[in-house]
Amino acid sequence: MKNFFLVCFLCSIFFSQQADAQSWDRAIGIRLGFPNSITYKQFVTENAAVEGILGTRGFLGYRSINIAAAYQIHNDLLQDSFGGLRWYYGAGAGLNMHTYNNDFVGVKGGVSIGVQGYLGVDYTFSEAPINISLDWIPTYFITGFSKGFLGGSGSIAIRYIF
Repeated sequence: MKNFFLVCFLCSIFFSQQADAQSWDRAIGIRLGFPNSITYKQFVTENAAVEGILGTRGFLGYRSINIAAAYQIHNDLLQDSFGGLRWYYGAGAGLNMHTYNNDFVGVKGGVSIGVQGYLGVDYTFSEAPINISLDWIPTYFITGFSKGFLGGSGSIAIRYIF
């Protein structure tokens, strides 16, 4: 998984050499990672954005639906060299509704509520209305089956700017 994030980051740097950043206010797209999601991002100031995320995950008798909202601060990164490359950090909250279809776990389903941190990089192409980002989302679940810290969440997002 670390290699995947490294490759995505290097690809974003490679493609970022094309041109300067395009200014934008809102975008919609997909997040591929943990979990796979639909994302909507809206800037509320020049450097601050809110993001809504609706995702799902499933494997071997497990299914979850995730809803999250985040507030993120964006800052330029290597502005002179890479144009639209920026980094961001932020915080948010998430709700995870899950079900299990096996007796191994001992729990048939439930709801987990978590507090999330966001740390990532993003790039906006000047020649096309596309934004890509790569982030890490550490989460502390306050309630539910997943109670405690989970540090393995993150994704690569591709958004259409409108």
